[in-house]
Formats: sequence, C-alpha cells, structure tokens
Amino acid sequence: MHSRSKPTGFNEQKEKQQFLSELLGQTVAAPSATSHEVEGEPLSNLEAKLLDIWSESFARPVQVEDNYFALGGDSLKSIRISARARRAGLDIAMQDIINHPTVRALAQHLAACATSTSLSIDTVVTAGQAESGIYPSTAAQEGMLYHCLANPQDSLYVSQFSCVLVGALDPGRFETALRLLIKRHPALRTAFPESLRACHSQQIHENVTVMLRYESPDVQTGVTELDQLKRRERELPFEFSLPPLLRICLVRLSAERHLWIWTQHHLIADGRAQECLMIELADLYAGLAIDSALHVEEDPSYRHLLLDTRARARAEQQFWADYLAHVDVTGLLGRQSDVTTPEELSFELSQEITGALGDALVSAQLTMASAFASWFALALAVTFDRRDLLVGLVTSGRHAEHSDYADTVGNLISTLPLRATLNGGRSLKQWTRAMQSSIACLQQRAHDSLPDIKRSIGWPAESALFDAIYVHENHAPVGRLFGVATGLQVEDMQFHINEGYPLVIVCEQAERVRFTLRYQSQVCSSTQAQELISRLQQLCSTWADKASLDLSKVVELIR
Repeated sequence: MHSRSKPTGFNEQKEKQQFLSELLGQTVAAPSATSHEVEGEPLSNLEAKLLDIWSESFARPVQVEDNYFALGGDSLKSIRISARARRAGLDIAMQDIINHPTVRALAQHLAACATSTSLSIDTVVTAGQAESGIYPSTAAQEGMLYHCLANPQDSLYVSQFSCVLVGALDPGRFETALRLLIKRHPALRTAFPESLRACHSQQIHENVTVMLRYESPDVQTGVTELDQLKRRERELPFEFSLPPLLRICLVRLSAERHLWIWTQHHLIADGRAQECLMIELADLYAGLAIDSALHVEEDPSYRHLLLDTRARARAEQQFWADYLAHVDVTGLLGRQSDVTTPEELSFELSQEITGALGDALVSAQLTMASAFASWFALALAVTFDRRDLLVGLVTSGRHAEHSDYADTVGNLISTLPLRATLNGGRSLKQWTRAMQSSIACLQQRAHDSLPDIKRSIGWPAESALFDAIYVHENHAPVGRLFGVATGLQVEDMQFHINEGYPLVIVCEQAERVRFTLRYQSQVCSSTQAQELISRLQQLCSTWADKASLDLSKVVELIR
C-alpha cells in the first residue's frame, strides 16, 4: 500500500497533545523515543501486540498514546492494521480505530468487548471446484455484468491506461512478463460464460494466452491517430465468455519510445489490483533480464476471496432499513437514453493548501478520503437543492474481514449508498465527523449488493439508488511503480473509464490533491457541473474558516 505523505508543517507533539486532551480529557506527556516503553506504566500484552502492529503499519516507532490521525492515518492504513491484526488473532474494524484512535484506548476497547479472539475462515478450494474452475461472482461483478449486458453498445466499465515508455524496451521480454503475470493471477484468466450467469458464477481457466499486439508503423503516427487507436481499443467489445478480458498493445513511435495501451474490463481488476499488477509486471520484466527461465506460482487468494465472499454474503436488512428510512426516492437527475463520452471539469489543490488542509483535518480527527466524500455530498445537495440524498461511495472491499486480501488482484470494490442529511444544529466539523462514522459503518458491509439492499428496504428494482458516485484514489503513480524497476521513463500517462453514472467525482490524493468531475451533459448542465465543483473547491479551500460554523450557515455561504 502507498499512503500520502505527512502534511507539510506537521507538528506531531502539538497535534498529539491537542488530540489526546480532547479525546481523553487529560494532558499527556511527550512520548519517549522507544516505541515499547511508557514511563511509569507497564504495557499490557495486548498493548504490546498492538504497538507492534501499528509500528509496522506506519513504518515508524509508535507510542501507546500516539493518535492515529496525528500519525497520518487514513483508510489504507486502517486496512494494513486490520490485516496484521487478523493474523495476530485480533478483530479490528476501521470504526474501532476512529472511535479509539490510540493504542491504549483501542486495547481497552478490545479488552472490554472481549472480541480479540482468533478468527478462522474455512475457505479452502475443493478438488471439484479446482478442476472445474467455477466460483461464485462478487456482488460488484454481478452488478457490472448486468449493466454491461443491458447496454452492450456503451462500453461500460472498460478501463484503459496508456503511457509512453521511453528507453530501450524489449517487446519480447515484455510479452513474456505479461504471460507470467496472467499465469500468477486467476482473476486475469476468469470469464463469465452465459451458462453460469443465472447462478451468479464465473469460470477461472487454467491456460490463457494473452497476445501482445505490436505495431510498428512505417510513417510517424500523429497524436490524432494515436488517440483514435486508443478510442478503438476502448470501444471494441469484450466477449465475457472468453478470457482474458484484457488487451495489450505496444506501438513503436521510435527506437526509444513506445506507446503502451492497457485496456481491460473492470470485472477483473480494480484500482488497487492495477497497482499490484504494475509492480509485479515491472519486477517480472526486470527479473527476466537476469533469468529468462523465470517461473511463477499462482496466487490462490482470488479463489479464496470468492468463496469467502459468498460465505459472508448477506444483506443486513435491519441496518439498511434504519439507515435509509424515509430517504427521498426522487433521483437527482433523469436517466439518459444512451451513455456518451462524458464532459470533464477538474481542479487541483496546491501543495500549500493540501498541507494546511491536512493539518486541519488531523486536528479534527478526519481522514482526507472521508472528508472529501462528505463535502462532495454536501456540495451535491446544495447544487440540486436537496436536504437529504444518497451518493454512491466506492469502497475498496479490503477493510475489516477482507483485509487479508489487501494485495489480491481482482475486483473487490463495492459501491454503497452514503446518506447525507443537511440538518442544522451542529457544526460542519461535527457533521463531517458523523459522516466519517457512517462511512466506516458502510465499509463493514461492503459484501452487500445493491439489489439485495433494494430488496431489504422495498426500493423499486428498476430505480437507481443514486445518480452520482465518489471515487477516492491514493495509489502510487504508475510512472514510479513501473519506471523504477525497469529503468524506463514513463511519460504522457492517461486513464479512462466509463462507469455509466451521470455524475462521477474522482479524487486523486498524493502530495497534491486533484478532483476530476465527469458528467453526462444530457442530464447535467455545464452550469450545474461548474457550480458543483466550485462549491467543493470552496469547502476544501476554506475548511479551517467554516469548520466551526453551523451546517445551515455553511449551506447559505456556498449556495
């Protein structure tokens, strides 16, 4: 996992004192330099175990009173902590960390709840399943496949990454690395034959060959022609019954420059999986230069995940009935008759604003991902004059009980309804923290499918739960992932995906934060889109000034 850098201007001692005095109502002495010693008070076995987990997750010494947010904690860090905790026999959810953000407080909570018991998941692949290769599909895969089959002309959920590789690329070694990658990861060999769709299953094939299409034009290819090539790759339909749902193309621009186009269906890999694939592909390419007979073993975690997901699958009807009680069922936007190439608007927070905002959010015990998702919902509600709405929140599917699959290649994501209600009587800070708690609760229910959620609350099956989705990306840049190991430079990186929703906001979090709004102009006007993104930008840039204001006042200010 790759997490964001600590905000500039971060004062750990100052922030720690402020957090702990607010959380625990007491003044805390400055920590010593040793992570496993606390002056005057011995560590319990549970605290010592948690200290090891936190120190390993943050890659730095941690004290029992260090605050999770002050250490730079975010949703990805919580996944790391959950995964390591499970291996140590502890069950820790993101909500536990938010509510008890120090090792000492978390240890006291776990001891009081008596939940720190060893977990055992019986998810072995039987001989019959291994032979046939038939496994259950995830809720996200079922939903995506349904929409793709209903709208075959729209190229829904086809994602494409492209870049220019600069340096002495060996196409033959590159193709061999790709074949080893597919051999290692079953998700890249899976397909969804028509005969298995009724029982919501997929088939993992044992032997799949990917063909690297290599083009070497006789004349220099211009930007327009290359853009047309990338568009044709995206619009060429995948046959869901035939693996791989992946196409790779290399175009020789010159002896030292190649255009790399990676086009895949979202059914087989999500953003985190893409990050893992880039790291492994680079390592394989580099390793083949040393050993041309390089061998890889299959990673069985995807097969285990599918069985584990089906075993856990359940829609918690009472939770959803309570959470979505009396929600306004009126959609924000009308549904377009066909999906076209979306329009885009974007803005970027400077490194200075990102650092200052990071410090302010640390003080409020908020992660950037939770805050940005909440503020997008707020800006959306104001733009479309709603007091209560649902936004689709894309979760990684790697939290809590699925944290063991943090590095699994496959599609683990889930999109769940995040509810935003604009009631006065509490500050923007209090409202945002309440939204963060809701997000943590949703992440524990990532196995619930949207059809099941609809059924549990009596929602019309043909009606969408939401018209807009929020996507948070804090993966490492592909240039850094691929270029360092291979010695190749990566230029002109581009990414494209058609999610099929009228409104999609993507937040890319790194040293700077960039927001990109994609919208269907048939149902969302350019004026509405501009107002929406301007309000979000205003909330990000002036959080420190507005955090203590009543929510109703904030709504008036950004309206």
